[in-house]
Amino acid sequence: MDFGNNPNISDEALVTLLRSNSATLRTLHVRNCTGVKDCGKVVQAIACYTPHIEDLDLSKWKLDDNSLLVRSSFIEGTKEKEKEPETETEKEKGKDTEREKEQEEESEVTIIIEPEPTSFVDRCRSLRRLYLAYCSSLTDVAMVPLIRNQAKERPVSVMEGRRPPRVGLRVLDLSRCSEIGNRTLTAIATYCSHPKKLYLAYCPSISEEGIDKVSENSNSARNLRVLNLRGIRSVHAPVLRLEGLVELCLSECDKISDEHLKRAITPSHMIEKLKLSHTLISDATLDHLALTCKGLRVLKASGCANISHPTLDLPNLAILVRARPISCHLTYLFCTTGPS
Repeated sequence: MDFGNNPNISDEALVTLLRSNSATLRTLHVRNCTGVKDCGKVVQAIACYTPHIEDLDLSKWKLDDNSLLVRSSFIEGTKEKEKEPETETEKEKGKDTEREKEQEEESEVTIIIEPEPTSFVDRCRSLRRLYLAYCSSLTDVAMVPLIRNQAKERPVSVMEGRRPPRVGLRVLDLSRCSEIGNRTLTAIATYCSHPKKLYLAYCPSISEEGIDKVSENSNSARNLRVLNLRGIRSVHAPVLRLEGLVELCLSECDKISDEHLKRAITPSHMIEKLKLSHTLISDATLDHLALTCKGLRVLKASGCANISHPTLDLPNLAILVRARPISCHLTYLFCTTGPS
């Protein structure tokens, strides 16, 4: 279900929706729903009614660590409703009070020994695509266990019937999450066995150390297709061992230069879309890309003042263009003032 950018949907409407579709709901996109005032309440409802959700977009919600880690009040309410018919049945059967007390004590002991997961982080373990862009108050404290739990088994509900295979998150968008740091990237490298897309634009707390952790992971090297590092100014010489990468954005990483690109992008890469706007690259980078990125289709390099010949008359690039069908052309977007 997609309610993205819908200002009319409210907290209560979403809670009712989650409760009524608890058995079937796998996708929920509620990006930038300004009518939702109590975001934590809706997150608790997701944890209670749809823990099996796989595709969730909560971008631009006012979330913090507590929103994901707090105990869901809806779970306790559900338990109270379930206890009522049990108590009535016991009264009808005329069970004596001593036996009732013994059963209550036993159930209490069981709950203490095997506590049921109650928070969003602990209950939602089937996420494959998670979008949390602009949730600027989230930190590693909540994200690390959330990512880790996607690779863990959880109890099977009666409605599901079987455990899905644990593969971890495939798509994760943390753009503009300014408090997210390298611990989250270490968790991604450790627990995501089939990552496909990773968006980290404008995350100033991330450094090359964390990016290298992802790059060094063999699963990331094989499976990661899209990596967005736009605006991370600490990035200047990433060593990208991501042979499967198809789309890479390093725009506004204003320390990136020709030498850095030669180290980061090698002939083993299969990059088709590359964004290098507002970096220190020059014509030398264009020659390097023409030799190494044979599958390159789109190159965005606006605002690169060191590029002196923003045309197709460079020999290598001309050969590259002629070697490809017209429908698979290389696009230049060199514009010194316009957006990338």
